[in-house]
Parts: sequence; C-alpha cells; structure tokens
Amino acid sequence: MRFNVHAINRSHIGHTARNFFSFAGIVSHWVLQINKVFILLNCQ
Repeated sequence: MRFNVHAINRSHIGHTARNFFSFAGIVSHWVLQINKVFILLNCQ
C-alpha cells in the first residue's frame, strides 16, 4: 500500500511538471511574438 501511494505521488508530480513545462513553452512563444511586434512598432 505504501509503495502504491509513493508511485502515484511520483507520477502526479511528473504529470504536473510536464504540464508546467508545456505551459511555459507556450508563454515564452507568445512573449517572443509580442517582442517582435514591439520591435516592429519601434522601428517605424
């Protein structure tokens, strides 16, 4: 039983980390896009 709880805990942490990293990837992608727009606006 104790081993079961430990395994569930570990997989849950891994799943949360995966979600966080995919979310961070999306956010950084949008930050780069917004940066490009600001650079274009500043150049004009």
